[in-house]
Amino acid sequence: MAEHGGRIVARTLRSRGVEQLFTLSGGHLFSVYDGCREEGIAIVDVRHEQAAAFAGFAYSRLKNKIGVCMAASGPATTNLVTGVAHAWADCTPILALGGAAPVSTWHRGAFQDTDQLSIFKPITKFADRVHNARRIPELVNLAIAQAMTGRTGPAYLDLPGDILYQEVDE
Repeated sequence: MAEHGGRIVARTLRSRGVEQLFTLSGGHLFSVYDGCREEGIAIVDVRHEQAAAFAGFAYSRLKNKIGVCMAASGPATTNLVTGVAHAWADCTPILALGGAAPVSTWHRGAFQDTDQLSIFKPITKFADRVHNARRIPELVNLAIAQAMTGRTGPAYLDLPGDILYQEVDE
């Protein structure tokens, strides 16, 4: 049976004990939202992406576990920066997930294409991009492990739209 990348993201988050996802809805992220509903992860839809990052920060500080926030691509993902930088300064483990342009359209200006990785690398312990849905569990687990070990802090993972809908055999 095949699963799409968004469902794999949600299943992996759930396996790491994630109970809530803070986000501002973006259409290409619906596959993750569908997976979260199936996995019993509460989706907290905020009014601005910055609020999602700060909610993930507060959740992490209050619960002493990873806080997870997510935003659509381009300007939506860059709106997470202030909360992620705050988590960096305060050694707070959060996982920021950013939607991104489909792989086939990179560097062509399509779908709010922005070099999000370059923006997040200086303010996170770990920043990477998923290039194949098969690697989602590995990269989500690595990002969370990096955020939660040693001097705790934020991690970032770029999720291209076509990867979230890519189907993978279990």
